[in-house]
Amino acid sequence: MKDLIYYAHSKLIYGTTREEKERAYLEKLFKVICPNRDMGERGSIDPYLDMVSQCSAVICSEYEKHIGRGVFSEVEHALKLGKRVLCIRGEPGEYILHPIQGIKIIDENDWRYFYGKIILMKIKAHSRRKISK
Repeated sequence: MKDLIYYAHSKLIYGTTREEKERAYLEKLFKVICPNRDMGERGSIDPYLDMVSQCSAVICSEYEKHIGRGVFSEVEHALKLGKRVLCIRGEPGEYILHPIQGIKIIDENDWRYFYGKIILMKIKAHSRRKISK
């Protein structure tokens, strides 16, 4: 049985080829909750945080090497709960899931694009999870 994970990603990539490819990759490994596909617009962050609580892990995707306020909140919540949190990086066929150590606010006034950044764990390259197509 596959682990249930929450795919935290920017609304700016909802419905794009990038989202489709990242999600397809993740679905090879996990049962994926994609908020725009599986939950729709809920009006506040609370239902999404509740879903994060129900999942075994969160995998987030950055937009231009940053995360917006919503993804920041989802990752922050998962970290506080002690859940495994990973960041998907790379290109289709070359994705790598990087463990996240933390997050930091970059521009608290820019909720959409450059609100925060991911801080990756320092690990040896061979211990990162890479799966080809």
